[in-house]
Amino acid sequence: VATNKFNLDENRDLTLGKTNPGLSAKVIIAKKYQGVCNARHVGFLHIKSPSIYLGYISGAKLEKPFFQRRLQTKDLCIDKKEEGIVILGRSDEYIEIKPENKIVWFYELRKIFYQNPDVLKASIQKSEKNKLDIKVYHRGPISIDFFKETLARKYHLQKDDHYAIQ
Repeated sequence: VATNKFNLDENRDLTLGKTNPGLSAKVIIAKKYQGVCNARHVGFLHIKSPSIYLGYISGAKLEKPFFQRRLQTKDLCIDKKEEGIVILGRSDEYIEIKPENKIVWFYELRKIFYQNPDVLKASIQKSEKNKLDIKVYHRGPISIDFFKETLARKYHLQKDDHYAIQ
């Protein structure tokens, strides 16, 4: 659904930028994420758009009737009011580290794996009990020691306790 223009700023936050004509987007606050994200205006993105289900946009003009319902995405966002809406990540792409109550996003973890030039792909999924299932696809033999040390030092994640890696 082409509803907003995305811009990558120098802080690497993914912002919604300016909303296209005839559309609206807002953050529906979710108390569950206020503590772990350390923000008051955090929640799920709601989009109201003619391009959802029934309509289409042609340039700056609407071609079909406006669809009245809002679509809730899986995107967790902070509404920064002055700066606009900033996307943190998908609601199913993080792990919560306890007892610190800290969120670690999968896209941050993937950066560690892609530092190795032999890594082709790093797949990270949350399994049961808030544990990570990490699969690293590579072209030659690699050692996972660097990854284990970095995950432990930077995020306090321990193999077998917090994640399994293949």
